[in-house]
Amino acid sequence: GATPRARLQAAAALLPGKSSSSGERAALASRLTMLGSLLRDVALAAQGGQGGPMANEDLSADLERLAGPFGGDRAVRGYEAVDRAIAALGRNASPKIVAAWLAVHL
Repeated sequence: GATPRARLQAAAALLPGKSSSSGERAALASRLTMLGSLLRDVALAAQGGQGGPMANEDLSADLERLAGPFGGDRAVRGYEAVDRAIAALGRNASPKIVAAWLAVHL
């Protein structure tokens, strides 16, 4: 999203509809792991594919299109933020707060 409000609304979409702390944490952790994989591939595409094969080879055309405007440095910072968010979930942080924090940092 272009605005903080749009980012927070997108973060809310990461969470499942029903509230259950452990269920929300597990669902968000799973989605964040997938997001981390995509960000790693965007960073790889931004570097011209140097560094190894993409984990999401089936999405390579879409990820390469994102690599230009998103940028390799931003993708790496995003990957690091996702890693920190997953770690926070492991320390029992609120899934809603983690999702909002991540939306702002991406």
